[in-house]
Amino acid sequence: MALDLEHSLREQIRTTKAVIDENEHALYIFNKSPDKDREPLAKLITIINEFTTSLKTHISFLQTELIKASAHKGGRRRSTKKANRTKKNKRRT
Repeated sequence: MALDLEHSLREQIRTTKAVIDENEHALYIFNKSPDKDREPLAKLITIINEFTTSLKTHISFLQTELIKASAHKGGRRRSTKKANRTKKNKRRT
């Protein structure tokens, strides 16, 4: 029984493909096996695909927040070295 299950899982894993879509930044997983008893693997594939979609949404949100935060920075910032030099020059005068 255990040997049959192991063989079945190995076959399912062998026939499973993972495709990374670089344009969508998503991972699509599908099983090309016509096997009828692949329910556990199908559930796992569904969970992974949902997680990938959720992760993509969170990344999009964080990118938007980062753009907003950088827009509120308020112009160009001086480097520390230049700021320190300016302070020294002010003290001299």
